[in-house]
Amino acid sequence: RVHMASIGHPVAGDPVYGPKKVLDFLNGQCLHAKTIGFIHPATGEYLEFDSPLSKVFEDFLEKLRREAGIKPPVSMEGILIASDLDGTLLQDDKTISETDKAAIRRFREAGGTFTVATGRSIPTVAPYLEKLRLDVPVALYNGAMIYDPVSKKPIWETALPEQAKKAVPYIYQIFGETVGIEVLDDHALYAVVYNDLIHLHLNDGGYQVPHERCGIEDVMPKQWLKVMFAAEKDQVGALQRELENLNIQGVRIVHSAECLVEMVSADANKGSALKRLCSEIGIPLERTAAIGDFYNDLEMIEMAGFGIAVSNACRDVRAAASLVVSSNGQNGVAEAIEYVMENKKKLF
Repeated sequence: RVHMASIGHPVAGDPVYGPKKVLDFLNGQCLHAKTIGFIHPATGEYLEFDSPLSKVFEDFLEKLRREAGIKPPVSMEGILIASDLDGTLLQDDKTISETDKAAIRRFREAGGTFTVATGRSIPTVAPYLEKLRLDVPVALYNGAMIYDPVSKKPIWETALPEQAKKAVPYIYQIFGETVGIEVLDDHALYAVVYNDLIHLHLNDGGYQVPHERCGIEDVMPKQWLKVMFAAEKDQVGALQRELENLNIQGVRIVHSAECLVEMVSADANKGSALKRLCSEIGIPLERTAAIGDFYNDLEMIEMAGFGIAVSNACRDVRAAASLVVSSNGQNGVAEAIEYVMENKKKLF
């Protein structure tokens, strides 16, 4: 209260540090903590609580807006925006721009729900979930898992069939260490064939992704959610063909990034994951917007009520989208959010 008064912005209704003519009809001060987070002194667990403004505050703000001739902000209640991470929300240096973060914050403050749908695993996505302070389910492993960042537990997941495991020794036999291989279960990431591309992937924008280096025999007993193969651009086509020629039932081969080909369960894709997220959150699919850039985002873009592509997206995603915004390096997600907020009535 003292600090606010010292910079010429006293708290409304403050009889001590505020103006002499106190707004006594407020029956208190316009001082509200919307979000409070702290580390529990006994358990060491990080806790965060969110509280909406009371009706008294909302009414007072409405009164001030009317007097100033300002239109009230459009409510985004009941609208879901789902964004891909790599190549979309994340910049090339694997950070989220302050502009994009501010737009997400405005959208959520207006009542909207923001989430992410990504091919990343729990260990690699965790830092971003914390930065965004997401409190709604997210889609991971290219739709193989719906994860709750609050309880830090999966809500739903689907694993690869046992037969899919034969793909790893087969690809290694053909390509050797020129193709990096990671195996992921719902707890950890295992680098089975470690090459330069895997090294880059595990040093994500300076953040060392938690992982374990091991042999194929060490991960065989585990339940696999996804296998990721990393190859140079001129090898990706041949790698994908070899995986598809195995004709393993119950799997999907996904070209998820320029140098990455992934194997996931046939039940896993971002489109079906978006549908599951809507069911969990209680928002109709037709009231969603999805933002993406690559082939693994295509089903999500097509299934959403309103599909958006960043300008650096692959041709098929741009063609499927109803709107193309700036690239991931030029705050494309912020641009998409502003468009949705300005055109809510027309879109939904």
